[in-house]
Amino acid sequence: MPPLPASSATLIGFIYRSQALALYRSFFREIRGHRGQAELRSEVRAAFERNRYAEGPAAVKFLLSDGRQQLKQLRDMLGLQR
Repeated sequence: MPPLPASSATLIGFIYRSQALALYRSFFREIRGHRGQAELRSEVRAAFERNRYAEGPAAVKFLLSDGRQQLKQLRDMLGLQR
């Protein structure tokens, strides 16, 4: 596959950034109102900070996929507590 032009790379970066922000917000919406909210919030923030400077579309795509899976697990776990 030939390298992408700079404008495409910027567009892909913008799309991945918006997906990461949406995922971040989804985590915080799920956490709201549950016991241990402060601890969960700090864990989520630390995880996103650790991966903040991930480079390359493959790495970012993997991290987004992994984050969605972790969000699903969190929803299941918090659903059991209700």
